[in-house]
Amino acid sequence: MPIGDGDNYEKAIFDMIQKKGYLADDKWITTGHWRKRFIPHGCEGYTEITLTEETEEIDIEPTN
Repeated sequence: MPIGDGDNYEKAIFDMIQKKGYLADDKWITTGHWRKRFIPHGCEGYTEITLTEETEEIDIEPTN
């Protein structure tokens, strides 16, 4: 039976990333994707996290 809302797990992971020093402030996380899966009782679960620095540059033209 599913337990917990996925967005609550996301928040906890973001807080952990900041607390462990991987990111100075989790407010800088701009893009995210999560997926929650369920395994049979008695099987060992895991969490996988990938951090990638975005290098996209936005060219903004000033408006008058």
